[in-house]
Amino acid sequence: MVRATGAKWVAEFRDPSSWLPRNDKTPALKRWLLAKAEAHIVNRADATVVISEAFAEYFRGRYPGRPIHSIPNGAEFSEADLTAAMARRTARRNRSKEAPFVLVHAGELYGGARNPEPLIRAAQIAQERLSRPLLLRFLGADSHIAGDAARKLGADKLVEVVGPLCHADSVLAMQDADGLVALLHDDPVGRIGIMSKFFDYAASANPVLVVGEKVAMLSRIVEEHSMGIGCEYSDITGMANWMAALANAPQDFDYDCISVCRHWSADAMAASMARLFETLV
Repeated sequence: MVRATGAKWVAEFRDPSSWLPRNDKTPALKRWLLAKAEAHIVNRADATVVISEAFAEYFRGRYPGRPIHSIPNGAEFSEADLTAAMARRTARRNRSKEAPFVLVHAGELYGGARNPEPLIRAAQIAQERLSRPLLLRFLGADSHIAGDAARKLGADKLVEVVGPLCHADSVLAMQDADGLVALLHDDPVGRIGIMSKFFDYAASANPVLVVGEKVAMLSRIVEEHSMGIGCEYSDITGMANWMAALANAPQDFDYDCISVCRHWSADAMAASMARLFETLV
């Protein structure tokens, strides 16, 4: 079609074929073919769109001089719902200081590729500094991994395993928490991706702790928007400090979830795509 019409065209990549996770089981020949196909497309497209700036940085280094653009996924948000979420957070801050301080992790642990042990160790340290009980609540199909890790560490009272929930119930659990945790893959998947639950996290108005590479896209996003903090898996002290500080002074961690969600809305991303198309025609 391009040859016949002379039309300009844009390639979109959701994942890089040339940079797969360490534990990926794709046969070597297929990996080579995928990487060759990726290079063929990027070198011929008039522009290439990827889903995060970290992904774009990787492609710009691999394909210097090619027009690479970062246009992430967006989501639909209701400003009324976001205003209500901020009000709910204010109400939660006024809970009794004897009530458990709850941090929720929503999503799969992928067989332990997202390792909960450092987080649980950090919670043990934070609990020693708090007068109220601290609780890590895990939602997801394989959240039993967190329960197993807690028993291994002697931290059964700090961890609650909920298991899988429908999306609506998962969102309610996030909204009813005092803070949220996102454990990332410690590999390319974690570095370049923006997990879909980020949009639910942002809409909850709750502070977020991201555990993974400091250069990971989600770590960068939460810090750039003052939503929370990113810590490496090895930074147990940093995680513990954040948990204790949040529990002791939750009002210091409020952020404007309306402006954050407006920035990451589907309308904002569509406008970015429209501007790209304008440069091509």
